[in-house]
Amino acid sequence: MSSVGFVIHEGRPAAVDAAHDLRASLERDGISCVELRGGVDVVDLVVAVGGDGTFLRGAYVAAQTGSPVLGVKVGRLGFLTEVEPAEAAPLIREALEGRATIEERLAVVAEPGGGDPFPPQWAMNEIMVEKRARHRLIRLQVAVDGEYVTTFSADGVIVATPTEGGEPRGRRGRAGAGLRGRTRDTGDPRRHGGQDPRLEPTRPPRPPGRRGGLPHEGARQVRPPG
Repeated sequence: MSSVGFVIHEGRPAAVDAAHDLRASLERDGISCVELRGGVDVVDLVVAVGGDGTFLRGAYVAAQTGSPVLGVKVGRLGFLTEVEPAEAAPLIREALEGRATIEERLAVVAEPGGGDPFPPQWAMNEIMVEKRARHRLIRLQVAVDGEYVTTFSADGVIVATPTEGGEPRGRRGRAGAGLRGRTRDTGDPRRHGGQDPRLEPTRPPRPPGRRGGLPHEGARQVRPPG
């Protein structure tokens, strides 16, 4: 039996109603449906019903389970969520039958390399490292797999993933994103093209010695020099 896990914007009545209607339609076809509330169930497809924030929550769940995620647009912006509620049920069925295109996206994970510990921080768009002291710049050193890249002074640094998809898999439709990997990046990577993550300092007093694209693979370290 195929299974779908729903992540819903519960504070938006239109999202709750859309998810209820979708679930009823799918269950009539014998598709198992569960609502994912904080925990993670192994499902064939994650469906996020709401806006972009709900999609990012769904993407995090999908990354943990290795499932694709489909965003159903019941929000104000809908940059990441592209499917209208009326179009969602047929596309969900196509995805479960293996007939929908799945676009792979990079994700970023920030982990402490020293200093104060904190849990790993996962993100699909970008992660920012910022200074604590508002009245001065911080000096940061960037390395990839231990190999020095550059040093600069700035308010912080952003590591961002491309928001355009990778090579599509499948034949029809666009089911969402299949999330993979651990990488780090910045800027608006869509302006620059390509699928590599990007790194950019925030408000540096002068351009750094090196900026822009980073390789897909490898651990990126951002730390004070020395």
